[in-house]
Amino acid sequence: MVLLYRESKKFDYSSHNGLECESLRAFSIFWMYTLLIGEAKYGMENQALMRYLSEDGIETRPIWQPLHCSAAHKNCNSYRIEIAEKIRNQALSLPSSVGLSLTDQHRVIKEIVKSRQQ
Repeated sequence: MVLLYRESKKFDYSSHNGLECESLRAFSIFWMYTLLIGEAKYGMENQALMRYLSEDGIETRPIWQPLHCSAAHKNCNSYRIEIAEKIRNQALSLPSSVGLSLTDQHRVIKEIVKSRQQ
């Protein structure tokens, strides 16, 4: 898959706009592409963006729930995992597939940019 999402000049990933995609301290292999949506800065929360994109036929998904939140693990020990829930509440995974075309990626980018202008 071409890394168009990361290379797109249409996304402003600077810390002041509410979108984050990759830590400066890490390098991703991009098998799944997830944004962190900062509601106060971006203007909508991740679930609202997911609904907005869904209305245009673009499937996104929330990130997996942290294990300590699952019924099977609710009585297990956990330690200082408050950041996991914050990430879960802000994360939105974008379409990613070996079959995702450049046209598809451009469409996703266009709709995310358009959502901010609503």
